Amino acid sequence: MFDVEPGERGGKTSITMNYYHAPGADQTPTADYDLFETIVFEKGCRR
Repeated sequence: MFDVEPGERGGKTSITMNYYHAPGADQTPTADYDLFETIVFEKGCRR
């Protein structure tokens, strides 16, 4: 799942990526997902 925060002009922009996985899904399909990892990319304005 991706979430984009465009920020304000001249400010910081970020993209947050949340990776979910379904525990045990390799043996039995499931609709239950757990947050496995979060990665945030940020870029600020240089002057």
